[in-house]
Amino acid sequence: LPKMTGAETIKEIMLYKPQTKILALSNYDEVTYINNMLKAGAKGYILKNIEPSELLTAIKTVLNNKKYYSNEVALKLIENVNKKPNDHDNFGLTKKELAILKMIAQEMNNDDIAKALHISKSTVDSHRQNMLNKLNAKNTAGLVKAAYLLKLI
Repeated sequence: LPKMTGAETIKEIMLYKPQTKILALSNYDEVTYINNMLKAGAKGYILKNIEPSELLTAIKTVLNNKKYYSNEVALKLIENVNKKPNDHDNFGLTKKELAILKMIAQEMNNDDIAKALHISKSTVDSHRQNMLNKLNAKNTAGLVKAAYLLKLI
């Protein structure tokens, strides 16, 4: 989604049509992203790698006012519940993402970050997008603001 996150899109839909039954279909299996979608109003969450038969089952389940999660998503949610509280200190960000976040806060651009970490610019772009989703930020300024408020930087 180029202009909005999935969670923002769901919130907009729910604002105008709160009875809508939404099934999230995504490539992202990070718990923070899943939780953001569910908090926004999704009734289910499945990954794009599922079989067509499971997709049909998921749609039918959500249409029948029940929740549906693909197995991988359900396992992630269960694992997250069983984590110790201090496992959440980084709000779902990986060590690499935290390093990139600190460099962004130092006003480094993606080219500079890529060179410093010996990774491609597209990898930096991917990490940046993941951080935006995990911290529910709309842009880089929002990302830095969230990181500051959460004491990540």
